[in-house]
Amino acid sequence: RPPRSTLFPYTTLFRSDQLKQAIARVAGDERDRQVTIRADAMSSHQSVVTAIDALGQLGFTHLAIATTPDHPGGSQ
Repeated sequence: RPPRSTLFPYTTLFRSDQLKQAIARVAGDERDRQVTIRADAMSSHQSVVTAIDALGQLGFTHLAIATTPDHPGGSQ
C-alpha cells in the first residue's frame, strides 16, 4: 500500500481545476485508494464540497471526512 499523502495542509481555497490537477499529480493512477478530507470549524462548507466533487470527478470512490480540533489539544 502506498504511503499516505497530504495534499494541501492548512491551505487557502483552490479553484476546482487546480485542485483536480494537484490530486491527479499526487495520486497518479491509484483511484482506488482511501482519501480522507480533514476540516476544522474554520473550513468553509464550500471548500469541503469542492474537494469531494473534484475527487468524484477524478474517479475516487473511497472518501471519508474527518474533523480536526479548533486548537491543539482540543476535542473533536
